[in-house]
Formats: sequence, structure tokens, C-alpha cells
Amino acid sequence: MRILIIDKDALSCQLLQKRLNAMDLEVKCEPDKSKALEILETENYELIILDPTPVQDARPIIINIYKTIKDRYEPQFLIISKNIDEENALAAGANDIIHKPVSPQRLERKIANMRRLKHYIDALSIEDDLPAPRGVINKDAFNELFLSAIDRSHRYGERSFVVFINIHGNQENFEAIAERVRHIRRQSDVIGRTCKKQFGILLQRPMYDSEPMDAITRFTEVLTQRIEEIGLSDQLSVDLCLVEVPFGRLHHHAVIGKPDEQAEA
Repeated sequence: MRILIIDKDALSCQLLQKRLNAMDLEVKCEPDKSKALEILETENYELIILDPTPVQDARPIIINIYKTIKDRYEPQFLIISKNIDEENALAAGANDIIHKPVSPQRLERKIANMRRLKHYIDALSIEDDLPAPRGVINKDAFNELFLSAIDRSHRYGERSFVVFINIHGNQENFEAIAERVRHIRRQSDVIGRTCKKQFGILLQRPMYDSEPMDAITRFTEVLTQRIEEIGLSDQLSVDLCLVEVPFGRLHHHAVIGKPDEQAEA
């Protein structure tokens, strides 16, 4: 992951760069916002860490960055600030916020979240012709809704979550579990086949705070029961990840059946 830090605080830049380099990340610092735009005209950075000071609203800066990169790619934004709250950071178009002074532990967690979100964005953008079972949308359609959920979080502050369900086993066992996956969602949830042996369930606009956790708990219970019913607990594993967008936060990870080294955290 290539990272551009835009922060006029030289000491802050040095500390961030040192900590990020220690994570084997490629980092460049630029204190001047105008010069940063010049850099972005020719160079691509997957994550932009931005301190908008002296202004409080980072949205004009982020808009200028989008105009500069001209749809070449879609970077993630992490606002670094002493004062801006999460709600205003989202409204500005950022994925998340980290407050100064930055603790190493918090920085590592935020970077892990950005990497996780990038992983899913990249994976969903890969075109394929996998068939979608009845009641399940195809990968392209799910990707459009996934990106729309990120956009709506910026525009309206909406919270969205995705449960990614990975099934590790042979094709016959996959189909046995996939059939049940189609029936565990609510009517308002959207389910898509997101790769060869993975499904995504988009939980749109939860009505209460515990709703996403309630959903993944229910999904886990139903799939555990199904695996036990057909006696496959020693032949496959299913892992479920609850991810919040646009933060990339992993709220819960459950593994059912035989542990699989490919199970994705």
C-alpha cells in the first residue's frame, strides 16, 4: 500500500512516516497541499492521510484531490486531526479519522482496517462469470451496491455492514452450504456471490446498534446447525466476517467446522 501524508506539521509527518515504514509501507510526506496535488497528478497513492489544518472542513481538499486524479483510481482517506469528529470526517468524504497525538496501536488498527477495505474493493472489482443461484445477485451487481454503500456513508452518514461468508471445502459440500446461505438473510438484505466460494450479505441501514451483530450471530447459528445436520463438520469450514464500511472495521469473525488455513480474517 502506497501512502501520501499531507500535513504541515513536520514532526507529525516524521513520526507517522517512521511508524508506517516499520509496517513495510511505502510512504511519502508533503506539507504543502498545492504541491501534494501536483504529486497526485502523476503518482498513485492508495491511502491519503490528511490534516486539513488550518481549516476544519476537509471536503474541499478531498474534492480537489478527486479532480486531480481524474478517475484514475479510488484512494482511501484517513483524516488526522485534533478536533474533527467521525461524523464530520465522513461528511468530508473520508473513510475514517485518527486523532492527534497518534498512538502506534491506534495507527496499526486504522491501517489494518484500510487494508481490509482495499482487499474487498479489489476483490469485488475483478470481473468473472460465476453463476448466481436463484435469489442471489451476481458479483458485478453486488459490487455496485457495495460501492454505493460507501458513497452513501459519505453523503448521508449512513452505516452499512457486510457479512462475507467464505466456504472452504469441495464443490459438493459448497453447494450444500450455499443453498442454506440463500435463506438466512432478511428480506431487506442483499446477497451476492462475491467469488468462487464466497457470498456477501449487505446489511443496509440497520435500525439499531446491535442489529449487525445479531445478524451474524443468527447466520452463524443457522449454518452451524446445517453443517451438523449433514455431517460435514470435519470436511469443511465456513468463516463469517462482519465488516463495516467505509471504515473497514472487522466487528466479528466466526469460524464453523474444521479450521482452514485459508479462512480469511
